Amino acid sequence: MRAFFFMAAVCLILSALIQAQVKGSFRETSVCGQSAVHQTVLINDDRQHSVSLDQRPCTSHEPIEIAGLTGTEYVAYGVDDVQNGRSIDRGYVVGTMKNGDRYFLTYDGTATMNGNVPEHLEGTWTFTGGSGRLKQLQGGGTYTAHPTADGGMEFVIEGNYEVPSAK
Repeated sequence: MRAFFFMAAVCLILSALIQAQVKGSFRETSVCGQSAVHQTVLINDDRQHSVSLDQRPCTSHEPIEIAGLTGTEYVAYGVDDVQNGRSIDRGYVVGTMKNGDRYFLTYDGTATMNGNVPEHLEGTWTFTGGSGRLKQLQGGGTYTAHPTADGGMEFVIEGNYEVPSAK
């Protein structure tokens, strides 16, 4: 009977170790250059209204670190709905780590506009997965951004993550 309880305890401990998660938080700073792809459609109403689709390459200055992996760059794909000097932004990001693994996330935010240029962006984001060691990546956080002198955007991205530990 003792052997049974001992084996049951060992199985529970092994099960917990197998299902262990690596959790953490991070702060990344990055700069996204001018749009590689950009298309704007003006809406013919009375709200100074337009909808834009763009793709921006981004370089990490203070890179994201997830479960011992360090990021290098990411590409942001976004749709911006601009009305009366404010924008509602939604999009996707594909990021690359130094080892080649990738992470995926979605974001939702708002921007205050100065003409056609965003003055301040802020919003939330959620990891939707990844590849390699980041395949089951989960988590989320916030971001803020402001324009750079050369037409890019400087971002501060903060958040938490959870990913199964390497087996």
